[in-house]
Amino acid sequence: MALGGKKWVAVPLAKAPKLQKVGGSMVTRIRGKELLLVRESETVAHAFEAKCPHEQCDLNYAPDSKKIECPCHAGLFDLTGKVLEGPPPRALETYETIVDGDRILLSVT
Repeated sequence: MALGGKKWVAVPLAKAPKLQKVGGSMVTRIRGKELLLVRESETVAHAFEAKCPHEQCDLNYAPDSKKIECPCHAGLFDLTGKVLEGPPPRALETYETIVDGDRILLSVT
């Protein structure tokens, strides 16, 4: 699907029940990339690489603190992907998202 000159992938919320509620998150593979999807609010979602750039550990979203955590070495990221704590050498790769009614659109190239 093309929108604004970009190619988008639709994630239907009916097939992603963890993203139907605010604070929900899930890991999925889209176009060969493993992504962590986070539902911040009714109108805002985020998509990040799902592995920590430090040693490729699986990342988790903590809805109470609204932070992304790496359990291996206490890495911590905010919802822009910026490193807040720990050894990660760089911010997370992020992907543009749009909450569009009953789906989330991702710009993944």
